[in-house]
Amino acid sequence: MIWICLDNLGFPDGWAEKRISGEQLLAACRDAAARKDLLDGPLAKIWRALAEKLAELSHDKCWYCETPIARDDFMVDHYRPKGKVLEDAQHPGYWWLALDPRNFRLACRYCNERRVDRRGGTDGGKAAHFPLMAGSRRAFRDDYWEDEDPVLLDPTRVLDPPLIAFLSDGSPTPSDVEDDNPDSFQRATYSIEIYHLTHSRLMIQRSLIANQVTEAVRRVDVAYRRYLRKGQAGLPPDEIAGARSAYRDAVDRLAAYGAARSPYAAVARSVMKQQRSDDRGYLDVILQSL
Repeated sequence: MIWICLDNLGFPDGWAEKRISGEQLLAACRDAAARKDLLDGPLAKIWRALAEKLAELSHDKCWYCETPIARDDFMVDHYRPKGKVLEDAQHPGYWWLALDPRNFRLACRYCNERRVDRRGGTDGGKAAHFPLMAGSRRAFRDDYWEDEDPVLLDPTRVLDPPLIAFLSDGSPTPSDVEDDNPDSFQRATYSIEIYHLTHSRLMIQRSLIANQVTEAVRRVDVAYRRYLRKGQAGLPPDEIAGARSAYRDAVDRLAAYGAARSPYAAVARSVMKQQRSDDRGYLDVILQSL
């Protein structure tokens, strides 16, 4: 998960007008059954029409797990579930946010729907989950929903994605120690489970990226030592310039793993953080630029 800036979201021609009409229909519904018919039927086309625009913000990657979505339909998840809340049987769902683009998140099927990973022995999927932190009051239609304190990490909140780190085998883990920051630890732990970030095939793909980044760091180190040796040996300027260029190219290739358009960029960034040391100042420069 990396930060997604919703301010950059574009809209197809006529979309805003369809949203207004849809919200008026929802507000006029007499009961929950009528709203459900609308949400399961004609109004679904309104949020689905934004799928491609949402995908552009993440370079066609799931906002939760960063898996490229190449041969599947883009699924528009409602961060606050529109029809029901599994953690609160009395809540009707955040139906009044069903057409609000601030509530849309692009998701792959494995993050959005409940799935069982028989090979890995795990299960997960967001579905209609939306737990709140202890003491937080759940919003209803007339409440200000942004006063809620959600448990699930939100890729559109810049402070949320860094709360999950990744180990060299691709395993997700909370960035904070429970004793130091119990709230952050809880949010990361629960998000890893609900978004099914422990799926075995996903772990394999992340481990490949982690290994590639580790090797790229080694190549930068080798290129830098070669550059230093040539400079200290007083070799001709063109040889020194060539070694300097090779070092810079190696740094650029390493940085590309953490670029927003790259698959599992959060994994690459996490591995770079773990590889930092006093003689690897280039890693700090890369991480600050991403």
